[in-house]
Amino acid sequence: MTATSSSTAHASEAQHQSADTSSVHDGVLQCLVTLAHEFDLSVNRVSAAQGFAVDDDGRVSVEAYPDLARKHGMIAAWSQAKASTLPSYVLPVILPLIDGRAAILRGISNG
Repeated sequence: MTATSSSTAHASEAQHQSADTSSVHDGVLQCLVTLAHEFDLSVNRVSAAQGFAVDDDGRVSVEAYPDLARKHGMIAAWSQAKASTLPSYVLPVILPLIDGRAAILRGISNG
């Protein structure tokens, strides 16, 4: 096998792995794609995670999300803060839930 054939085989295998992981429900990834569309950024669920490591369940590792967001034109950082302490200028934010789902927090009302 030539180097070109080998590279093609590896690329084909990587695409197959991406296709397999695209069927996995990744709540944080879905929220990130939803927000990207709201900001008129061209991101789709399959291509968004290409090149990022996945865990045993096929989800992008949590540590990779700030880099993933940056790759697609957004700013992101993980923070552990009470929702009531978040300033409005950081909204919307993605809230990962303990069961693998996620939610988008768009506003906070104190009252």
